[in-house]
Parts: sequence; C-alpha cells; structure tokens
Amino acid sequence: MRFAIKHLLAVATVSLGAAVFAGVAYFVLLAWATVGDLGIGGPFALPFMVLGALIGSFILSIAVLFPLTAITELLRVRLLRSSLLVEPPLLLALAAFLALGTACIISFERHLPLSQSAASVAPWAGLLLLPLVVYWLSMQATDLLVSGGAWLLNRLTRGRSRLRPIGPSA
Repeated sequence: MRFAIKHLLAVATVSLGAAVFAGVAYFVLLAWATVGDLGIGGPFALPFMVLGALIGSFILSIAVLFPLTAITELLRVRLLRSSLLVEPPLLLALAAFLALGTACIISFERHLPLSQSAASVAPWAGLLLLPLVVYWLSMQATDLLVSGGAWLLNRLTRGRSRLRPIGPSA
C-alpha cells in the first residue's frame, strides 16, 4: 500500500508541476506578445497548453518514470540491501541505459551511426532528468511523511486501548 501511495503522489506532483509550468509559460508568452505587438493566440491556448501538459506528464510518469523508479527501488531493497544513498546514482544509470537503448533502436531502424542517433536522443534524455528528480524526491517526501504520521499516531495512542467496548461498561 505504501508503494502505491508513494507512486500515486509522485505522479500527481509531476503532473501538477507540468501544468503550473505550462500556465507560467503561457503568461510569459502572452507578455512577450503584448510587448512585441504580436497576436496573443486564441481563447483556447491556455486550457489546451495546461491540458497537454497534464496528459503528457501523466503519460511520461506512467510509461517512463514509474518503471524507472520502481525498478531502482526494487534493486536497492531486494538485491543490494543498501541505503537510500545508492538509489540516485542507480536511477541515473538506469535512465542512461534507457537512453542508450533508445539510441540503439533508432540507429538500427533508420540505419544511422550510433553516435548520430545518440546525439539526437541526448537532449530528450536531458529533459527527462528534471521530472525524474521531482518524481523521486516526491516519493521520498511521501515516504517520510507516511512514516512520520505513523510514528505520531503511535506516539499519541501509546498506552491507550484502541478498541473500546460498545454500550455500558459493567
């Protein structure tokens, strides 16, 4: 249950962050268009920018960020049995492996040299790092909040019976 809550809140954080970024970008572009005496776009520009950011970040979270972080957490907990400090480098290594695999597939499909396809994948892999870091940090913050809440609940209810009899006590 804790695993699902962590990832659900991380997906929500990344999606909300992308929507906020799209809204800020819209108003920056609107200011630029106003100062430059350019067209400001249609009335649906802002809603579609925010909706596109929400849908795109949700798909990115489910298709890329969730598997990367889940595999990293699984490797750290089950295989390596090490501390949390091992997870960020392992996560970056898996992301680099994903980018290299994508470059190999592009190189094979388009009959290009690997260096050329790697150069085309590198900017996209770099753009993936910010949502990946936000996703991982929100997972860790959620884990910290859940464990802190459990500790606080345990502390507040220590020494008290959780089950109370119903009706008059004899």
